[in-house]
Amino acid sequence: MNLLRAHGVDSIYEVGLPSEELALKMLCRSAFRQNSPPEGFEKLAIEVVQNAGSLPLGLNVLGSYLRRRDKEYWMDMLPRLENGRLDDTIEKILRISYDGLSSDEDKALFRHIACLFNFEKVDDIKLLLADSDLDVNIGLNNLVDKALVHVRLNIVEMHTSLQKLGKEIVYAQSKNPGKREFLLNPDDICHVLEDDTVSFSCPFIDDLTRLKVRCRWLLS
Repeated sequence: MNLLRAHGVDSIYEVGLPSEELALKMLCRSAFRQNSPPEGFEKLAIEVVQNAGSLPLGLNVLGSYLRRRDKEYWMDMLPRLENGRLDDTIEKILRISYDGLSSDEDKALFRHIACLFNFEKVDDIKLLLADSDLDVNIGLNNLVDKALVHVRLNIVEMHTSLQKLGKEIVYAQSKNPGKREFLLNPDDICHVLEDDTVSFSCPFIDDLTRLKVRCRWLLS
């Protein structure tokens, strides 16, 4: 988008995500070399599309991964998608855009949105992060330019696969839940709040009180 604007192009068409019907067709063309699932795979293919989201690249990678696999393998794959675990190939591809962000602040905002603020109003996000070191205005513009989020009707939207990536990044910060930037698992949240001890490695969270507020909001 920046390249188009730099050359004076004002009429920019934003390509939307495919419908569920088209997403199913994309998956089937990659997995079965046809436009619809074969007999016995109808329900499985629909569930894979619903859990994987409608990202064309992700559908293509998943379809290629599941090609020539039997029904039992498809069924074993579903819990991984339902639990938010990304296929390694998809994660590596999506991570390129995240790693390409020019500042730690933009990366931090990406993780905030993935873990806490997806489908929230822009104004609410600005209010909640007003006392942080993050510049939400500039950061959001940078994330939009990288196609990591969309802003529609003042609502921030992040694709399911990218949201899963953000959570994976947070999980990988430490084996100790108390040292992660955010607590996403209810058991981890209860453990940290009961112990009332935590060691922060993130410069954007100052104290345990703010952590408790965010955890209670996440569980509500």
